[in-house]
Amino acid sequence: ACAPLWSQECGTSAFSTGICTSVSDNLEPGEAIAPTSQRCSTYMDIVIVLDGSNSIYPWYEVQNFLSNILSKFHISTDQMQFVWSNVQVGILQYGEVALHEWSLKDYQTTQEVVEAAKNISRQEGRETRTAYAIHKA
Repeated sequence: ACAPLWSQECGTSAFSTGICTSVSDNLEPGEAIAPTSQRCSTYMDIVIVLDGSNSIYPWYEVQNFLSNILSKFHISTDQMQFVWSNVQVGILQYGEVALHEWSLKDYQTTQEVVEAAKNISRQEGRETRTAYAIHKA
């Protein structure tokens, strides 16, 4: 027998938290069983490999696209009682060379990452070394 306290959505799944106990044939409660899912875990490391060569134009559209995508992630290291979210984002920009714009732990919130993305300036360069950049990332 279980007594869920509430339900929580984790992506497209719903989990009920609570405590379960075994019940005898006489309906007497027995040993308590560990609580069911108590947190919606999201651990994600995202590294974006960004083409900053001269073939990408206009650059402000890249900044807007990047800011829009990053704003959709819940980037936080806050721990609440039943939710733990740890999403980190890093960006590597490339053209002729690959340059780490920022590493995974550099920014702690969605707002910090979005603001940082708005300030990335294009690296430029005549070559587009995509395979090299992916390997470096």
